[in-house]
Amino acid sequence: MQTLSELLRSHARHFANKTFLICEDRRWTYGAYVDQAERLAQVLVAHGVRKGDPVCLYLPSRPELAFAYHACQLIGAIATPMSGMYRSAEITKIVTRTNAHVIVTDRARAACQKYSSRPAVVEACAGFQQRGSRGVAGMSDGARGNARRGE
Repeated sequence: MQTLSELLRSHARHFANKTFLICEDRRWTYGAYVDQAERLAQVLVAHGVRKGDPVCLYLPSRPELAFAYHACQLIGAIATPMSGMYRSAEITKIVTRTNAHVIVTDRARAACQKYSSRPAVVEACAGFQQRGSRGVAGMSDGARGNARRGE
């Protein structure tokens, strides 16, 4: 039996240029989707996230939530989705209960919320340079390998 990450990587190898995800006017191929998730995984690793660590996902139901969830799976972190409607008090409770050291969010939520000083706040598209509508970003092959191995 394959894990979701293994299945998506397999599909990315076999169907790299086939459309996987469509949101409004943006499209991601299997290859671009896996690439984006691996890049976010590397950003999380750079923030100290390791296998077994909880990562709070404070995002709306958009592609960035899928990237973040998959990025957590790639490194063995525990994805902890939170409602995009939560406010500071609710977020603080969840961060405290889970002992999360990282919150993945979008620019709008990062700007308007007050977080406890402990977790790092990572934008879901941190480090990404979008090209066209595929949402592809640059990451070195070595960094990509580290994200795949959970290093």
